[in-house]
Amino acid sequence: MSIDANLNRIRAYRRQYNLARYRFACLAGVNEAAIRNIDTTDWNPTANTIRKFEQVIPPEFMANANDDTETSSEPQATPVDRGEDQTEAA
Repeated sequence: MSIDANLNRIRAYRRQYNLARYRFACLAGVNEAAIRNIDTTDWNPTANTIRKFEQVIPPEFMANANDDTETSSEPQATPVDRGEDQTEAA
């Protein structure tokens, strides 16, 4: 899971449960300044801050929330069938 996906899920949790920034910060054990910009693209929390929020949010929410917005632009690798003899040049 990417950092952006984690940040989106943290924001989604706060919105879903209508938590004020101050309340959410208290639950996670961080100061309000750490999440002042939570609803903007300027929010750049430390890894430690992200971990603290992940400890407060139920794991199933982190695993399932916003799955429809997380897309990968990288092509998926597909196995190549080279037959039984892989020593011959193609």
